[in-house]
Formats: sequence, C-alpha cells, structure tokens
Amino acid sequence: MNYHIDTALIWEAFRTDCECPLCQIYDIVNQRVVEQFTTEAVMEDSARTKVNRLGFCADHFRQLFEGQNKLGIALQTSTRLQTLRREMAGVRNAREARKEAERLKKALSTCVLCELNDFNMKRYFQTVAQMYVKEPEFPPLLEGSKGFCLKHYAALLEYSGAAGLQAKNYVTALREVEERNLERLQKELNWFCDKFDYRNSDKPWGNSKDAVIRTIRKIQGN
Repeated sequence: MNYHIDTALIWEAFRTDCECPLCQIYDIVNQRVVEQFTTEAVMEDSARTKVNRLGFCADHFRQLFEGQNKLGIALQTSTRLQTLRREMAGVRNAREARKEAERLKKALSTCVLCELNDFNMKRYFQTVAQMYVKEPEFPPLLEGSKGFCLKHYAALLEYSGAAGLQAKNYVTALREVEERNLERLQKELNWFCDKFDYRNSDKPWGNSKDAVIRTIRKIQGN
C-alpha cells in the first residue's frame, strides 16, 4: 500500500525488541534531516531563509557541528546570528528590557530541524493508525510490542483519528499495550530498588539491571 512515506521503516521498527519503535523511527528521520542540512541544503536559498528565521535548537546545533561540513554550519550560524542581532533593540529601562527578553526567548524557542521532524513524524503517527486498519499483519505486531515512550504514546493517541471508523479499536489497543508495558517496567524498577536490600543481594537481577535507564527513556523518549 502507498502511504507516501517509508512504511518499511515502520515494519522494521515494530519488529525490533525496543521500548518505543517510534523513537527508533525518529532517530532515523532526524539523522536524514541533519544530513540534509550538512550537504546540499546548506547553500539552497530556501533553506538559508528558514535557518535565518527559525535557527536551530541546542541539540541540533550540536549534531550539525559534529558532522563533517564545518564550513556549512559556520555559514548557517553566521547568517542566523546576523538575523538575531538585527532583531535586538536597544533597551533603556526595565519595561523595555522585559519586552526584549520576551522577543529573545521567542526567537530562541524555534528550530528549523525540529519543525521538519515534527512534520515528518506526524505522517508516521497517522500511517501507523492506517496500517493498524489496513494491514492484517500489523495489529498483532503492535499489540505484541513493548509499547511506546509517553511522548510518542500521546502523539499516537492524538492522531488516532487516522484509523477512521476503527479508531476506537485502535485506541483500545494502544491503551492496553501501554498499560501492560508500564506495569512491566514498574515491576522491574521496583525489583531494581529491592536489590539494594542486603537480603536480596544474592538474588538474580532478572531484567531489572537496566530498568532505570529504560524507564527514563519510557518517560522522556529519545
């Protein structure tokens, strides 16, 4: 079926043993976007205009700088800095200072790569819902998964309407998968804590040894 996005990526992510397949999809989508802005997109007028207007968040600035095209990120950073400097007005008193602070906070809260990722991920959230309805092999895969990080679980619920008349069944499946796996993690995390009791020191860790980091990722995502 043609959903106009890479459905193979969805199949692959849901077949892996992970706490959130959407996090895996995001990592790949984000990598593609970052690579785009360190290659041909650097010199495109449309891209430079977006960078000037929106800039990059701290995480994406770091990822771009860690790439190979140091000149490209330097050029984008230079034009972004020029834009920010033009938007800064001289302040003479506390009232003007507060307004300037609000302008700066707003200007620094945007990121062209985050915007692109949000657009791309929205299509994946909608496609997961459509695949649940139209691909017979997909519901058992979703229902047998380890659920989702809470951020992506919320997004799947938000776009569950893409399942159409089957939205109620889809939401029920999402809820049951998430609740079951949050309960699993809660038990693993509890056992991690109990292991610090000397009476349990010789007992096996089971699946709890990395329960803390997996729970953090379950709560916060990537």
